[in-house]
Amino acid sequence: MAARFGILGAIEVWRDGTPVGVGHARQRRVLAALLMDVGRTVPTDALLDRV
Repeated sequence: MAARFGILGAIEVWRDGTPVGVGHARQRRVLAALLMDVGRTVPTDALLDRV
């Protein structure tokens, strides 16, 4: 399974070339905040500041 994320403009996710729903606005903000540091642990305070 391959996933691709778009974070410039609208938050978008595709899985194997098919668009996937990413939830409501707060979920999209959390996803974008986590994608900024993909592969690293994001401290809770940093996540809260970003969201």
